[in-house]
Amino acid sequence: MEAQRTNFQKGKNEKIFIVPLVLSYHFVLEAKYLIEQHLSITGKEHYVRSKDEFYSLRKILKFGWTFFSQPSEITLSFGKPLDVMGNFVDDDGNSYDRFGKLVKLEEYFQSGGQVTDDLQREQEYTIMLADRLVERYHKENIVLTSHVVAYAAFNILKRLHPHLDLFGVLRLPPDEFVFPMETMLEIVNQTKNLLIDMNQAGKIKLSNQIYFDAEDLLKDGVRNLGVYHIDKPLDYESGNLMSQDFKLLYFYHNRLDNYKLNKKFNWSPIVEKAQLETA
Repeated sequence: MEAQRTNFQKGKNEKIFIVPLVLSYHFVLEAKYLIEQHLSITGKEHYVRSKDEFYSLRKILKFGWTFFSQPSEITLSFGKPLDVMGNFVDDDGNSYDRFGKLVKLEEYFQSGGQVTDDLQREQEYTIMLADRLVERYHKENIVLTSHVVAYAAFNILKRLHPHLDLFGVLRLPPDEFVFPMETMLEIVNQTKNLLIDMNQAGKIKLSNQIYFDAEDLLKDGVRNLGVYHIDKPLDYESGNLMSQDFKLLYFYHNRLDNYKLNKKFNWSPIVEKAQLETA
């Protein structure tokens, strides 16, 4: 804001442009540390930080082999260019407000017809720009199969343990829970359809693999989910779909959490049947 105002004060009509860039990836190397940090802050006395785990030499070597042998997709989504007020700009740099009306950017920095210093005003402008960037993040974000699978799985985990809060769910022993395959496919398919509707409305972007049928989407998501982690957020074990770390699963589920897709889920008889069987 200060730099843009200074340009106008010097008689320069040069604009500063902001181009949102959203990175989407299947794997976050520091995910385990980040989710521990987040839960410690948000949970406070309700969250007991896990002790550092000991990993065998075999697991460490397996991680090294996976790290250097398995590819992991990263996508870059360049958003629509904005001026410092969050207005869209055309190819010539002209600014347009949310109603498509041409606006003169320098007028935002004027008082009495002159460009003036006003740090409090610019602080408010910065907050407005931040809100605009968050809005654009949600629309420019590219959803990958791992995001869908993690989101579906963690919501099923919560649904099948309705008496527990988040921290109670995270304290469950992962090796005792099997994700019902029929339920997973049902919720993955519902998530996919909701995302496609959002994409058609211009509210989000999707990778090509999201259009796979539910079974192939699930396989692709599980294969990519936390591909380099020693403890897998989701993996197939003896034909069953299981998690080795619920906190990591929660971390990757968060990529879609703010869209509140779970509020539109139809928890069909398939899901209710799984709930009864688990109980």
